[in-house]
Amino acid sequence: APDAPRLSSFLGSWEENQYANDVFGISINIPADWTLQRSDFEAFQKMSLDATAGNDPKLRREFEAAQRRSVTVLKASILPPFTPGKPNANIIASVEDVGDLDEIRDGRDYLNQVEDSLRHTNVSFQIQGSAQETNLGQGKFHKLEYVTVVNGVRVNGLLYARVVDDVVFLITSSYFLQEHRELIEDILQESN
Repeated sequence: APDAPRLSSFLGSWEENQYANDVFGISINIPADWTLQRSDFEAFQKMSLDATAGNDPKLRREFEAAQRRSVTVLKASILPPFTPGKPNANIIASVEDVGDLDEIRDGRDYLNQVEDSLRHTNVSFQIQGSAQETNLGQGKFHKLEYVTVVNGVRVNGLLYARVVDDVVFLITSSYFLQEHRELIEDILQESN
């Protein structure tokens, strides 16, 4: 559970397959044929922690602290997670209290910190360019692209971040196929 009860006013709401967050000016309509998870992300967080920090005690403490400051509000994928033999893609959204991190004033600052953290993980990430401003819904977000290799397979990713009142809204998506990237971008651009 997050240490920051103040996040409750930043969590947004659900109506069927549509997630809306007025604070960050975004609404995400998840296609009806996608697998959607709205809560109970504990196993996902543990898997992410294990994959990125491994057995490094310092890294684990840093990532665990970030997880305590954040709440995952959406996890959706084209196929159920770990469907064998088929490429999948996902969209994950979370909110994180960054009030104790003075150096984070906007989405670009947050993504720069994410980029720096990724350089110290047990996974090799290649960042594609620098964070660029983009509009999603009614909000100005910053976007960063990355590539990593997991078990010999290239995984592409998109990160979007916006900061309001010392809370970041982060969208993370990963995909294997260009057509999935286009689908993810269409879903996010249709945000209103």
